[in-house]
Amino acid sequence: MKNKFCFLVFILKIIFFAELNINKNNSVITVLAINNYYVPYVSVMIDSIIQNAKQKRKYEIYILYTNISLKNKEILNFQIKKDQRFSVGFINVTNFIENKKLNIFAHLTIETYFRFLIFDLFPISKKILYLDSDLIINTDISELYDINIEGKYLTAVKEIDTAGSLNFQYGKRKYINVILLDVKEMMNIFKQELFCLIL
Repeated sequence: MKNKFCFLVFILKIIFFAELNINKNNSVITVLAINNYYVPYVSVMIDSIIQNAKQKRKYEIYILYTNISLKNKEILNFQIKKDQRFSVGFINVTNFIENKKLNIFAHLTIETYFRFLIFDLFPISKKILYLDSDLIINTDISELYDINIEGKYLTAVKEIDTAGSLNFQYGKRKYINVILLDVKEMMNIFKQELFCLIL
């Protein structure tokens, strides 16, 4: 029964995101995870992305959240849509993470776990670039997105500050804040099981 349910969810997601035209026209797809507190930080990062975008292609930004006010959404929406190459989508992931026991402390907020939902939320995308929300981008982000990772599941950047905090609290841990995911490759390997991890 669970397998049939997961398969149905998978089909519905494909239909939904096909209608959104995700990855149409070779778009650069970036996913962020924030709350109200991080809106000022992500606003600065988005401005750095826009200022350094050199290509005429489309740049799609998707923001995963459980707690962002309407006012903050309007601020980010206005900021992003000033450049016609850019679009923004807000995705409330509350239903995915409620009733889950997640280890949270200091910099390790609930939003840290949202990156694991990318495969559920973007099942038909070829590549997804995930970024922490407190970065400054000093070049065209498409250069990072276009890195050839064929034959690999992902490529990522270690973040030593948060990793150090995790090491202190829990013993040796790794933390990454920039992840380029080959969603299609991972879907080919894990297929249906991937959609049942969070359900």
